[in-house]
Amino acid sequence: DFKGNEVRITFNEFIIPDAVSENLVVSPPLEKRPAILTKSKTLIVKFNEDLKDSTTYSLDFKNSVVDNNEKNPYNNLRFSFSTGNVYDSLRVAGMVMDAFTMEPLENTVVLLHKNLHDSAVYTLRPDYIARTDDNGIFLVDNIKEGKYNIFSINDANNDLKYDESAEQIAFLDTLIIPAAEFHD
Repeated sequence: DFKGNEVRITFNEFIIPDAVSENLVVSPPLEKRPAILTKSKTLIVKFNEDLKDSTTYSLDFKNSVVDNNEKNPYNNLRFSFSTGNVYDSLRVAGMVMDAFTMEPLENTVVLLHKNLHDSAVYTLRPDYIARTDDNGIFLVDNIKEGKYNIFSINDANNDLKYDESAEQIAFLDTLIIPAAEFHD
């Protein structure tokens, strides 16, 4: 039931947030980039738009927050919260590789679309996003139950849509249906 317009994360030492603005991935994606501020040992992510109701958001900082003294990154720093009374906890993970070289693709955007029409990747912003790391691995966290198409693009113009003339694309030809099973 988060109702605020900013998230504050306080660390036990001073931090350098220089790379956060470029590396922060907010999923579901926002129309406007959040403002990144610091105050003493606190990192502030200020949202520049209203958040959707009853939605679980994930803030993936990757390794962009580092301590001030030794410049050690906080590895794979991630924070999530829900604007409703349900916290969505499903996830999709995988690896994106170049089909010709079989090398992992770094810094590509992985998109999950609930709209299953084949033109959605051209025309609609995705429902969830993630970015691959230097090993081509991605993790889309805090997903609602449902059926999704999954795509990966090297989003050259940062619009979260596939531009046929300028971007590469990868996709899975089957639906992704995240689920969780509990065993005793």
